[in-house]
Amino acid sequence: MNVYTMIPSEFYLMRKDTLTRQLDELPVIRSGLRRTNPVLRIYDDSHKKYREISHNSSSWKRFEKIFNRRSGLEHHILRINSILAHRHERRDHSYVIVNTDNQFDNDFYDSLVDSSCTWKKESKYYYNGRNYRSRAEMIYATILDELGLEFKYDVNVTFHGKTFSVDFVIVIREFNRCVFVEYFGKCSDAGYNHDNMTKLEYAQADGVYIGRDLFIFSGDITYAPGTDLIRAQLSSIVSQLAAYHIKSG
Repeated sequence: MNVYTMIPSEFYLMRKDTLTRQLDELPVIRSGLRRTNPVLRIYDDSHKKYREISHNSSSWKRFEKIFNRRSGLEHHILRINSILAHRHERRDHSYVIVNTDNQFDNDFYDSLVDSSCTWKKESKYYYNGRNYRSRAEMIYATILDELGLEFKYDVNVTFHGKTFSVDFVIVIREFNRCVFVEYFGKCSDAGYNHDNMTKLEYAQADGVYIGRDLFIFSGDITYAPGTDLIRAQLSSIVSQLAAYHIKSG
């Protein structure tokens, strides 16, 4: 079973609109070679003329970041087009975003600092510029990227006056909404479980609802959810949020 089928078409249409707007705001940059040396070609508004910058240029890193951003957006748009084509979805399908007044909104997400927890970040689980505490958390990150979702990892969040580390905070800006995802990976450890229960008590005291604002997955030293299960878990969260926030036209 393709677990992505549980995500409604309206979500993909909404996300395609958003990603297309973001893509249109970026300059067109393509990679190439000059002899055997890598270059980036920055096109003008006509998309016919371009200027080249080499790897030695002081502006290489800045344009490389834009190039990578463009490539990611283009990849996700192609994937969404493939999903919609497979579903034979109508292109004139309409939707309305509702229920956008949320406690944990875009501004709340933007106030959080990515990787702000002070744990010693030395790990063999390295992906896309971050170290992860565990293989499972690294897989969660890769699948969030598959879904094209913006997230922050290992973030300090204050609940009811006390600061805790949260594994993932995911934002869907169209919904003006973010949610927390926790992976409790040492559930055979009594002290670890006690600390997590304290975190949940403080979060609930601050109006965080489990299954609405906070989603919890678990494992231990001998068991961790596999890729297919993680993909299904995260897809189900997106499906649930879409059902709450998207009204078909």
